[in-house]
Amino acid sequence: MLSLLRYVFPNFVRSVTISSKNLANVYMNQPIKSGEYWDGNKSIPSSDESYDETREDELWQYLEGLDE
Repeated sequence: MLSLLRYVFPNFVRSVTISSKNLANVYMNQPIKSGEYWDGNKSIPSSDESYDETREDELWQYLEGLDE
């Protein structure tokens, strides 16, 4: 199944070996900042949705409602 997913979505599904090498490379060779996202060996920005303050407020209101 994983082989099929790698064939259909080559940019999104990587083998354990490749993912392990990428993670080790980032850990050992890259300056890491909190909140930074990585795709393989490249630092990437978070999605535009992550900067949407309306969605942030909705999420916090929902989470606060879980205590009730």
